[in-house]
Amino acid sequence: MTARGPGAEGTTVGRWHAIAAVAPVFVLTRVAIFFAATSATDSQVYYQYGVAARVSSVGTLFREYDAEYPQLAVLFAAGVGFVADALPPGAERVIAARPSFPSDVGTARFQVALGLVLGAVDIGLLILIARLGRELQPNDPRTQTWRLGLYVAGTAALGPILYDRLDLVVGASALIAIVALASRRPIVAYTILTAGVGFKLVPAVLLPLLVVAAAVRREGRFWPAFAREIVIALVVFALWPVLSVLFGGGDRAFVYMRYHAERGVELGSVYAAPLLAQDTSVGYAFGGYVVQGPITDGVAKAAQILTIAGVGLALLLAARAIRRSDPADRISVLATGCVLVWLAFILTSKVGSPQYLLWVAPLVPLLPLRTSAERVWAVGFVGAGLLATLTYPYLWPAVHGAPVPNQSDTWTGPTPLGFALLFARWGMVAVLTGWLALRLWHFDRTPVVFAGSAPRSASGGNP
Repeated sequence: MTARGPGAEGTTVGRWHAIAAVAPVFVLTRVAIFFAATSATDSQVYYQYGVAARVSSVGTLFREYDAEYPQLAVLFAAGVGFVADALPPGAERVIAARPSFPSDVGTARFQVALGLVLGAVDIGLLILIARLGRELQPNDPRTQTWRLGLYVAGTAALGPILYDRLDLVVGASALIAIVALASRRPIVAYTILTAGVGFKLVPAVLLPLLVVAAAVRREGRFWPAFAREIVIALVVFALWPVLSVLFGGGDRAFVYMRYHAERGVELGSVYAAPLLAQDTSVGYAFGGYVVQGPITDGVAKAAQILTIAGVGLALLLAARAIRRSDPADRISVLATGCVLVWLAFILTSKVGSPQYLLWVAPLVPLLPLRTSAERVWAVGFVGAGLLATLTYPYLWPAVHGAPVPNQSDTWTGPTPLGFALLFARWGMVAVLTGWLALRLWHFDRTPVVFAGSAPRSASGGNP
């Protein structure tokens, strides 16, 4: 046995310091979420899709049914079904304290299995962020702890939906793609992000930023490198529609796009509160609450244009910052750009589901945390998650209002408390988005990472 050197023990202690600091809170919050706090709604849909895919095939499901999720989401649900089959008898009773415990045993067992699988993803993300934190600040355990604490707090703030939705997997795809790119594996990064698109389409909007970051890392002139990376990325990305058509339903492989295109203005979106101040009401359609009124269809169409414009501007701003970034800061700048693009999408989308913030939660810990202003922004993101959770599920009745007499599936709209929640929630997201955009706009090549930040420390590592 080799003797341990005098500095080895300190290195080992430092390596685990951040995880040890947040582990008690992580365990307590996850136990509470898994056993009692989860508000299970989407998992019921996953269960039905998983059963259908296992009985026949994914392609058959898409050919016979208007699915609302892409093929990998259905395959994931089928995989969770196999985990549910392997659970011991009576395992479903462990979630009996949840507020929406299902009466159907099959659904309950699926929810237990889904929580276990997503819990494994959750633990994996915590470990990956810990590793990245050590690379970003190898001699700064305090900042490493901050990063892990932000992940634990940001996901705990969205606790009721953390183990019920696939959105944590979507966020994981972006984080793993960034890690692959930082390791000089751009093809792996494009592949991982494309796989994320197979769960939900939104990772696709981050692909241009990965291309820019990969081109910047290449030797030589930027634009020829950018052109080469575009070709490589598009070839990889093209595998998604080809495989979807071949194995996922043929000409109906993308039926879920029609589903989302036809959806109206969702009650939780940024457009809902101003519309509900007019002559409108709340109805139920496409599996959710929507605003009903004479101008809502026009607003839904305009929202799609605003989303394209907002995401486009965010991409340009983020790409500019990535090109101007120092190699030692590039992973943080890339993560910041991805967060900005997704926040722009969330802010302008006609659907404002709270789980969308789960996409961003694994990326926020990678943002620069060297100044009090940067840390205030990160804490503000946690606050936005708390407001989203207050809005749904805890105070949701105040948001959709009282039932309209003699009209089924129709509600009057938000109470004063509901309006306050909607405006506070979206006001917070708007401030966070604008603040982050300004930080990226003022980014330059000097040793100052963002406007108002402290100079780069000598210990900053190059990931």
